[in-house]
Amino acid sequence: AITLEQPFASLVCIGVKTIETRSWSTDYRGPLAIHAANICPQVVDSYYRSILSSAGLDPDNLPTGKIVAVAHLVDCEEVITAQIPCYPQLAFSNFTPGWFALEFVDIEALENPIPAQGSTGLWDWI
Repeated sequence: AITLEQPFASLVCIGVKTIETRSWSTDYRGPLAIHAANICPQVVDSYYRSILSSAGLDPDNLPTGKIVAVAHLVDCEEVITAQIPCYPQLAFSNFTPGWFALEFVDIEALENPIPAQGSTGLWDWI
């Protein structure tokens, strides 16, 4: 599993955020649970709010402390200037060269999110 703060976990759930950047790399490829952190700062960014609202989510009441989706992690590459993506992906992560871009595919939101304690890095959920 990987823990993301809100609104980013929900943006993954609805399929608009398919890349997560981190300061670390991983060789892992395969199934990955998407966990929404217990902390949920107020979503003030109007762009994020409009995307979440248009997907039927309440930006002021996003799930926290739960596994909210499952996906497949298919790639992890170091960010270099020539590979920085365009919007909307650019708006959702830190694409500073030297960081690492984790790419998700086959994202499936859980109809009933599952309570779970998160952690840093990749972690075993089950």
